[in-house]
Amino acid sequence: AIRLEEDTASLERALRLAGRLQDTYFISAFAVNLHSNICSANPKSDTDSVTGLIHPTCSCNLPRAFSGTPPLSGDGRSIPCELNKFEDTMHFLAKRNPAFTQVVVADARCNVFRSAWNISEIW
Repeated sequence: AIRLEEDTASLERALRLAGRLQDTYFISAFAVNLHSNICSANPKSDTDSVTGLIHPTCSCNLPRAFSGTPPLSGDGRSIPCELNKFEDTMHFLAKRNPAFTQVVVADARCNVFRSAWNISEIW
């Protein structure tokens, strides 16, 4: 992230040298507003994997749409919910581009692999 903010020319050179400058990346963290769905509560007192601090909550009053929030699609999934579209998006991207691959970023302790949700997204 720092390289993107402070030294885009260096990043561009590195991608060009690797032959990856024209690649397209879908970054899930930028595509889904997770904040609006998790910011108002932290029922399990989950902590930040880097700082160890309990994730704070806020009262931003953003609209929230969960799996059962109407209107629902024919298969019963919420249409406005952003959290239930990852698998569909990955299938769509893979069908559009036979060279599609997925990049998984993990913290040093690999805590990302403790979550069934994350494992299902990787699988």
